[in-house]
Amino acid sequence: MNYNCNNSQNCCSNTCHCQPEPCCCIGPIGPTGHTGPTGPTGPTGPAGIATLGAYGTFVHTSEQRLIVDGPVPLNSASVYSNLIFNAGGTTVTIVNTGTYRITYNLYLEHGHGVVEVGLLVNGVMAPNTLIRTTEFDDIVSGVTTLSLTTGSTIQITVSAHNPIELNVDTSVFLDIIRVA
Repeated sequence: MNYNCNNSQNCCSNTCHCQPEPCCCIGPIGPTGHTGPTGPTGPTGPAGIATLGAYGTFVHTSEQRLIVDGPVPLNSASVYSNLIFNAGGTTVTIVNTGTYRITYNLYLEHGHGVVEVGLLVNGVMAPNTLIRTTEFDDIVSGVTTLSLTTGSTIQITVSAHNPIELNVDTSVFLDIIRVA
């Protein structure tokens, strides 16, 4: 019996015997072929940051009278890595170029008139870090993100018309973390 190959009902439901035309029936699935060769390696991605491991928390923890118009002394560090600090000094030095988030606060006791607190980078007031207050028993706090280069120095500075006394507890706090 010859089936009409243009009639899919006949052709696909029965064995195809279309002669001389090619058969229109779909045959069984054959075995999977061999895996082809591996393609070329893609382009190298952008360079990442070698290390984010620069961080530190620096404090001054004893009551003292500060010198006005100058950097605030820091007498200890809880932990730090890839930053340079000398206890009793006023400066933290950046070891690796990068972007740093810096948090700073100073607890002031008693009224002092206008008090200004800010961050010095290499001896110059960093943009948007100067905070002015006239409050009694005030915590002056700031957070900033700065792009810093190797060797940059960071200091908290204070300026007032009268000497400033710090609280007996942690009165100065400087936290530095490399974020990029």
